[in-house]
Amino acid sequence: SRHAGRQAPFPYPYPFPMSPRRRARMRAVPAPPLLGEAACLAAAAIWAVSVELFRVPIERWGAATVNLGKSLVASALLVAAAAATGALPALAATPGRDLAILALSGLVGISLGDTALFGAVARLGVHRTMLLQTLAPVVTSLVAVATTGERLSGRELAGGLVILAGVAVVVAPRPGP
Repeated sequence: SRHAGRQAPFPYPYPFPMSPRRRARMRAVPAPPLLGEAACLAAAAIWAVSVELFRVPIERWGAATVNLGKSLVASALLVAAAAATGALPALAATPGRDLAILALSGLVGISLGDTALFGAVARLGVHRTMLLQTLAPVVTSLVAVATTGERLSGRELAGGLVILAGVAVVVAPRPGP
């Protein structure tokens, strides 16, 4: 992993209050090899399956309605998970500014982002939508370069070009018979 042996790549502490003893214990437990990579592959597989599962409801009720329903169920499950793990007191103690940033992130990412994704599924189909979504890492890298001054390595640039070329090959019009 790129950040192995270094502090987390974000400047924020663990979001919930934690004793110094527990924090030290968490740092002392090494992550299994390739755990991050396995989590990324699992997330991609779950995304692929879930978008396909949403195809019929999107066609029937529309992208905005399906996204609202999905968001309400997800919110209820999030509260239930916080209650089950004992995180509700920590969540209640979170500063209002942090909760506002989280809410804004949810509004933009979930409300607008997923509604746009579901709209793309309705108009382009699952296959084409997921194909175009593979551009997300390239777009994210470009935004990071533009907004944070992050520098991309030669390998990262090459990877982005491979993604762009692959998408271009697949979406390019094919010559007739």
